[in-house]
Formats: sequence, C-alpha cells, structure tokens
Amino acid sequence: LLKPLPRQLCLSSDRHMEGPQRRPHLSKLPRRFRDRPPRVFAALAAGFGLLAILALSTSSDGRSSLGTAAFCHGASSHRSSRSPSKRSSCRARALRRLSPRRAARADGVYPEPRDGVNWADLGFGLTTKDTIVAVATCSRGGEWGQYSLEPYGPLQLEPAATVLNYGQSIFEGMKAYRTRKGRIVLFRPQMNARRLAGGAERLMMPPVPEDFFLELVSALVRANADWVPPAGSGALYLRPLLFGSGAGLGVGPSSEYTLVVYAAPVGEYFKSAGGGGAHMRLESDHQRAATRGVGDVKYAGNYAPCFLPQSQARADGFSDIIYLDESGRWIEEAAASNFFCVGQDGVLRSPGLG
Repeated sequence: LLKPLPRQLCLSSDRHMEGPQRRPHLSKLPRRFRDRPPRVFAALAAGFGLLAILALSTSSDGRSSLGTAAFCHGASSHRSSRSPSKRSSCRARALRRLSPRRAARADGVYPEPRDGVNWADLGFGLTTKDTIVAVATCSRGGEWGQYSLEPYGPLQLEPAATVLNYGQSIFEGMKAYRTRKGRIVLFRPQMNARRLAGGAERLMMPPVPEDFFLELVSALVRANADWVPPAGSGALYLRPLLFGSGAGLGVGPSSEYTLVVYAAPVGEYFKSAGGGGAHMRLESDHQRAATRGVGDVKYAGNYAPCFLPQSQARADGFSDIIYLDESGRWIEEAAASNFFCVGQDGVLRSPGLG
C-alpha cells in the first residue's frame, strides 16, 4: 500500500505504464508519525487507502458505473475462462483505482447511442434482435466459470430438456442507463445477482456467483453499449434467464443448466397517449401466488397463469392488474411491478423494504 500509484495508466492494453516513483518523505510527516514503528504507519496508510478505494468505487447517483464494470472487459473478447479466485484482470484492478469518470476517459469514450433509432417512440418490448447475448452453462454439481458473447439467435434444446417438461426456470429484469454526463450505469446489479442466486437454490439449480454474474452482465452491456438510449429516453433492459437445459424423462433436477442474458432498448412500460399513466384493476378472482408457495421467487411458472386475467383487464380498458391477497383485503403487488401509494394523509406507503 505504501508503493505510489502509477502516475499514468495506459488502459488500452492489459499493461499499465508507470511514471516516476515518489517515495514518502518522512521529514515532512508530523513527529507523532515519525516516532511510530513502521507497522503503525503501514496500518494507517492501509486505512486511508481503503477509504479512498471505497470513495472512488461508488457513483454519485447511487448506481454501479460501468467505468469499473462493463468497461473493464474488451469488446472483442467473447470468452472468459478465469477461475473463481482470479476473476479480475490487471486491467480491471487498474480501473478500480480511478473514479468512474476518469476510468471512462482512460478506456475510451463511452459509445454514443446508435444513429437512426427513434428513441422517443420506444415502448417496452423486444425492439430489436440486432444485439449480443451472453451464454454460460454449468453441469449439476459443477461450477460456473466460462461465458461467451454471441449474436442474438435461437437456442438448441432437446425435447426432454427439464425446462420444457417441468418448468425449472427463473429470470431477472434489470436496466442499464445513460446518465446526463454520458456515462453508462447499472441500477443495483448486486441485488439482482443475489435474488437470482436465492431463486436458484429454491429450484435446486447451481447458484450463479455474484462476481461472475456481474462480470458477465457488465461485458454484455459493453457489447451492446450503442443500444443504451440517450439520457432520459429509456434504458437498455437486460433479461437474465437460468434454466435446466439437460435432457431427462424422470421428475427431478436437470443434469445441466444454462444462463442466458439478452438485451433490448426499452422506453416506458405504461405508455399512454394522453400522458395519464397507468389505469389499474384490482383483481379479486385470481391470486398471484399461493401461501407458502414460490411467490418470493421469480419463477417462470408464476407468470403464465397471469396472462388470462391480464388479457381480460386490458380488454376492459385497464393497463394492468393489482393483485390482492387471499383475503381480498390486502394489496400484494401489481402484475408488472411493485406497488406504492400515497394516502390521503400524504404518507407514501410501500411493501416492506430491506
């Protein structure tokens, strides 16, 4: 920690160039430090160094900056074979020493939004297939260690794949945004990684390690960076899928698992011509999830049963559904989102947080 950081970092390759070294001059330190043993001085330096790293690694808007994530990985590298203990390259470590803004400048300007796209008219949907997807596989009892970046296209599955026969599948939804300063950031990707891992354990699938998930997602955003809309015009929606891809006839966990993450630029979910927002129906004839069931997991099977009541609500002029609990007294959630309300007393009420 006492070694001075390089004055100049060259991040266009996997090496960094060091400028002149400057050692700390003890005569310029207060006497109380000069008289202390070297270990005390080293401990103090380590503490200040840790505080500096924490300060530089946090974005001012509360989001995870791709200056320390997606832009650590070369766009032309479509494969990662790092062992779990060596996920970070020298280049990634060098980037973490810089602020997100300086890291973006050092690694090249963030790619501009793609030309010829009418960003203002984006809705929520699969707006394009001209994108890159990330794919990784893991056998039962194995570990996640490799991923590839490939053009969007069909997946190959056997008819006996567990996901097709028994629905062993979960998914996530997350977004990358372009800020007013031109940076590209992810909103709380660590939380998505942890929820995905919890859902995997519930459905007896190998949990995806958080650092591997963040590395894969960051590389995917970098590969699709020109599809991130301009600031205020939408987001790049990411859909991670984890499912049993191995073949088997008997009822039981799959022999192989596949993680796929694809992306699409999106606008507002509830797009209203009159700007009136969403018009929701309170649904009392259908419950979203059973008590002691898997409603706390983003299990794919939780969603298909919602298609019918949603379709009926939209046919009656509603945007979507708000689900009640079994008693019909308490609100659980909206079909496509969580639920918050402002009471007549002006108090904002939400589900339990944390």
